[in-house]
Amino acid sequence: MIHEAVRSLYSNVGTINGDTEDTITVLDTSQNLITIKWSDVETKASELAKLLTKEIETKNTNKNNGITKLKSLGLTDDEITALIGK
Repeated sequence: MIHEAVRSLYSNVGTINGDTEDTITVLDTSQNLITIKWSDVETKASELAKLLTKEIETKNTNKNNGITKLKSLGLTDDEITALIGK
């Protein structure tokens, strides 16, 4: 998530090396060093992680709701697995 956060915060990023405050080096598309604010990167990474978790939870909820609806229509577990690869 650190690299995604950096790219989200700094539009001219070309290359990112490292993933901790002590090891990260961020270069623009012309290979010039970009100075980043680590606290902003951590905050953005946390936001992105929460969004990803929410997205995964929503997908799982929708899948489970769909399975429940298929079962209520009379499909067996084997038939549902054949359809969705559960």
